Amino acid sequence: MTKTDSNIIALPKKQSSKLKFTTKRVIDLASPEKGQRYYYDSEVGGLGVRVSASGSRTYILYKKVNGKPQRITLGKVGVIGLAEARKAAIKLNGEVAGGIDIVKAKKEAKVKQITVGELYKAWLATAHKLDLKSVGDDETRWRLHLSKLARKTAVDITRADLQRIVDRISKKAKRQANLCCDLMHRVYAHAIRAETFKGDNPAKGLIRNREQSRERYLKPDEIKGFIESVRAEGEPWTGYFMMLLLTGQRREAVATMRWQDVDLKAGVWSLPSWSSKNGRSLSIALTVDAVELLNGLQDYKINQYVFGSTRSKSGHIINPVKAFKRICERAGVSDLRIHDVRRSVGSWMAAAGASNFMISKALGHADTRSAQVYARLDVDPVRTVLEDITGQMLK
Repeated sequence: MTKTDSNIIALPKKQSSKLKFTTKRVIDLASPEKGQRYYYDSEVGGLGVRVSASGSRTYILYKKVNGKPQRITLGKVGVIGLAEARKAAIKLNGEVAGGIDIVKAKKEAKVKQITVGELYKAWLATAHKLDLKSVGDDETRWRLHLSKLARKTAVDITRADLQRIVDRISKKAKRQANLCCDLMHRVYAHAIRAETFKGDNPAKGLIRNREQSRERYLKPDEIKGFIESVRAEGEPWTGYFMMLLLTGQRREAVATMRWQDVDLKAGVWSLPSWSSKNGRSLSIALTVDAVELLNGLQDYKINQYVFGSTRSKSGHIINPVKAFKRICERAGVSDLRIHDVRRSVGSWMAAAGASNFMISKALGHADTRSAQVYARLDVDPVRTVLEDITGQMLK
């Protein structure tokens, strides 16, 4: 036996081990080949050490609470000492003897300490897993308008606190203020469902700004300058905004456009249900110009997305606002939003005499009363109308 071997306490692998803890013995406890192993102190009832295959050691308390066995984490070995762990275990044993549900009490204590930033991170992780289309914009809103809340304890935030923030944002951007209301409501609602926050949602009932339905679209005398500015922007934004113009689709759908969903020979883009706002798959007609644009974009292919990015976690472009602002400033176009590009396509189709059904089919609108009609409508007549109006735009 080597000197190193003599420091290891050899114990049976198939049973929990009980011994009198000392600081040295705790440090020298043998690690399992895989999984975790528990050792228990002979001095304080329930006090144990959880040892993982990686060598990590954690003080725990094993106790039955309301008839159910529970292992309660006390702290990492080295972060807290043996004396501190024994003191904590004795205290918790006393609380259990006094009828206190220590598991529930610990959860409630954690809820009281959790910060708004932690609630946001938990919501964001779920949003990425669900691949929510708005997550990129939500991250920007948090960074610009709400990140000052990050270190504040979540239970201390009141509706009045959030209202003051909303009112401040409203002075410059009423629409963004309303969207911040939505974001905070989702963050707290997620925490309530996950039971990491208890109480009423402080974002519920906030006074929002009244929004008027927009009628802004690119006018005939603006189109030429706008397109020239788009082409001057450079990739990936030139291709992205041209695709918005040529298809009339939503910004999120175009940003998440995948090569596998595009049939260049047939001139059809099969928009998956997860990328569609109305939650159903759509067949989008691609004009000759759109197909030509996509053929050219293959030279920039870096992943599965048509507009791929190495900077975003999602793998595709996520925030076109800055590029759009540059394009509008260069073109001398004011009071135009990205969604107005989509509205422009619909407006030009209407002006060209296209029927409401044809416009709805082209833009992927959901209308439960005519869904069956849309399903039967072929993409060829839609492509014909799009060819006419985009041809006028590109003149």
